[in-house]
Amino acid sequence: MFGLLNRRENTRQRGLVIREIEDALHKALKPAQPHEEDLEFICNVDIESIWTLDRVKRLSKGLSWDKDGLHIKAQSEYRKILSILVWIHWNDWDDIKADFLDRNYRSDADLPFDTCEGILNNHPRSRQEFLRKQYVFIPIVLVQENRGQATAQPEYGKLYRLPFLKSKKIKSGAQGDVTKELVAAKHLLFTSGNNGPNLEDIWVARKRIERGDMHGPGPRDIRAEQDALNAFKECLGTHASIMLSLTTFTHGSYFNIISPLADLDLHDFLEGNYHDFDSRRLHFNPLYLIMEVTSLADALNFLHHRVRVRQKAIACAHLDFKPQNILVRWEPGYFVGHWLITDFGTSKIKGPSDTASALAPGDFLTHFSLTKPQRAPGPFQAPEVQPGEDRTVGRESDLWSLGCLLAVVLSFAIGGPRHVSSLGKARFGPGEQGNDYFYFKENGEYKLKPTLISFLNGLKNEQPQHTWIAEIVTTVYKLLVVPRAERLSASEAQKMLDRTCTDHEASLTHRCTWTRELQPVDDPGLHPVELNTWTLHQPQPRHRRQHTSQHPSADPHFRPVFQSFGSSHSSTQFGQSGASTSGGSVLHFSPTTSGPISPLESDASSSQGFDNSPNADITFAYLLVPEKSSKSVACGISTRVAFLSSSSVRIQNLNFINIWSTSRPRKPSEQATNVMVARDIQCAQRGFEWDMISLCGNFVVLRAKSTAEYKVRRPVLRSDSPSLLSSRALSKP
Repeated sequence: MFGLLNRRENTRQRGLVIREIEDALHKALKPAQPHEEDLEFICNVDIESIWTLDRVKRLSKGLSWDKDGLHIKAQSEYRKILSILVWIHWNDWDDIKADFLDRNYRSDADLPFDTCEGILNNHPRSRQEFLRKQYVFIPIVLVQENRGQATAQPEYGKLYRLPFLKSKKIKSGAQGDVTKELVAAKHLLFTSGNNGPNLEDIWVARKRIERGDMHGPGPRDIRAEQDALNAFKECLGTHASIMLSLTTFTHGSYFNIISPLADLDLHDFLEGNYHDFDSRRLHFNPLYLIMEVTSLADALNFLHHRVRVRQKAIACAHLDFKPQNILVRWEPGYFVGHWLITDFGTSKIKGPSDTASALAPGDFLTHFSLTKPQRAPGPFQAPEVQPGEDRTVGRESDLWSLGCLLAVVLSFAIGGPRHVSSLGKARFGPGEQGNDYFYFKENGEYKLKPTLISFLNGLKNEQPQHTWIAEIVTTVYKLLVVPRAERLSASEAQKMLDRTCTDHEASLTHRCTWTRELQPVDDPGLHPVELNTWTLHQPQPRHRRQHTSQHPSADPHFRPVFQSFGSSHSSTQFGQSGASTSGGSVLHFSPTTSGPISPLESDASSSQGFDNSPNADITFAYLLVPEKSSKSVACGISTRVAFLSSSSVRIQNLNFINIWSTSRPRKPSEQATNVMVARDIQCAQRGFEWDMISLCGNFVVLRAKSTAEYKVRRPVLRSDSPSLLSSRALSKP
């Protein structure tokens, strides 16, 4: 009787601990990420914390494995198997000893089991559930590739779980999607530097490429080629401007490349498309920018001429050298970031013999495991990449791309993102077939576009005192040569850039002119005026008028026009914040029109080769506006726009905004940028609040009201800055 009561109590306690463990496992279950539907998983660190020695003892109480030695063995070597059994609602816990603990080849280290293992043969239904659910508890541990050693590329079936806690899409490319993945702690094993697993969750970049049919040489040849590619990768890793992947593997039908995560790519850098652009741009100078291009030229020279595998020289060409494939990492001492070449997915390597077969080293995409990469011509690729040509591409093609990149970086150094956008539009020559390549075809011959040549020559004339600009433009022209044999080599381009940096160091070290801030000049207070001296007019349609330096009040027929906007848009309204907001107003402006235009007139487009259009005349910027601003006005004859609240007025000059973007902001609610430096004009007199505003060229008239009277303030604006110059008393007309 006593033994029966004990067995019942042990069974009851076992049921309680099983429910505890099951609840803990469900809480530890990590949701599947977008690319891994229904592939949730549980991390090993969670399993370790769940299976305490006390729980193992309570689970085994009164069973054949209720022994101290087996308790410890089960906890240390079989906790994943125990978790799977709890997960599938296993009931025959006394069989654990015979089925698992007595068989050293059936521990956690041997997972996953396959159908040939013979596990749980006496329980066919539980056996199928075990084989299916075991993958939840064994997420893949990523292992950094040991460079220089021949290692087989891991291949995992689609049931395997990837150890990603969070996933964010970065971009989509011709070969696949690039995402930002958060790897769970202890699921990335480093084999160089600080050896060992990541002790905390870590972000990495992942490129995911759908595999084609499996073609290529036999297993022995595959091992030999993998050995050669690993050695090639070891060679590339010696250059400071080349970033290689951490590991590569196949998961289901997709090839995966895991790389260190950079802060951004060069495309976003040159467009100013990152959150701390305003603060970082204050440290930009042309020398830093050109030096990074010089380092990239040296990296290309290294790929083209200095790579040796087992004492044999090989030649490598990147073949997709463009801003999107150059990563930027913010590192100490790199004020414009450290620029790194990546994405060797379309690269080619050859041995000393011209007849040697080409491989795609890639982040080492081998031709026997993937379909051969195919790239359509792009704006940074050379004319020989065009369909119908001889398609002989190689190192010279990289040099054309280097010339394109140098032109964009030079534009950025002189005029920031807005000049980069202008260069993108200049690549649409008259009559072109809707592309933004650097060249066009005329009478069967490829030539640089005349609009591009005009833009580059204009850079020299823009700041003629800086002769280094002309030298850089000359280097660009020597790289953008249609006959491949006549292009500069990477080494020659590097030497020319080095010489420019050395000869003009004093000039190049000055901060980029477009990043300089302008200091405001304050303005005194309000001046009384009688209300009956004013005539109020309704806003008229805007039109171009001749600029004048004469104050408008000198005209006897002049009357200030106050413009007050309600909730509806007008042709002169730039943007308006809500009553309770303090910023985030989005400005739409076209430098080719007389004022603001509707966003529907043209699509926003990228300036570096993605969906550019010759009619892409809209650019965007964030502006901070005064808190609770209710009115906005744009001047019809200048580039000023003003925002007014009851206590503050902010006047912005579009000529001094240097953070223009060709793409619409993703979230209008994102924090706006205070791109202007002029102080707000405060309504400081007690009992008064701003009521109306009029802008006319360099002049502004503000009206303040109280319950009994109106007063006017009449500042004069600088013609060459956004700041206030002075304020004058307003005489009666």
